[in-house]
Amino acid sequence: MSQFKNLHMTNSLLFNTGYKTPVPSDYDDLPQLKGRATVEMVVKKQNGEKFNIEGQLYDEAKMKMIIDGYAAPVTSGNFVDLVQKGKLLLLRLMLLFVS
Repeated sequence: MSQFKNLHMTNSLLFNTGYKTPVPSDYDDLPQLKGRATVEMVVKKQNGEKFNIEGQLYDEAKMKMIIDGYAAPVTSGNFVDLVQKGKLLLLRLMLLFVS
């Protein structure tokens, strides 16, 4: 099992189903993530060079991130909102899954 899946499984055990982090009402008008989202980031070098990852060459590098709305519902909500709106074009992020 990959480290990513192990981390995701471990994190899912930390919170009861339906748990919501209390957020002050001052932030009600901001995007909030209630739970977690998985985002895949694809990085390409501008000059067309390849990435050398453990001795193997790749045209692009892919990274998965778990965005944790339990720990930071407003910050993570804003980040996911920007991803969904396509505002993070430099990073070329794609929202894969919101739990």
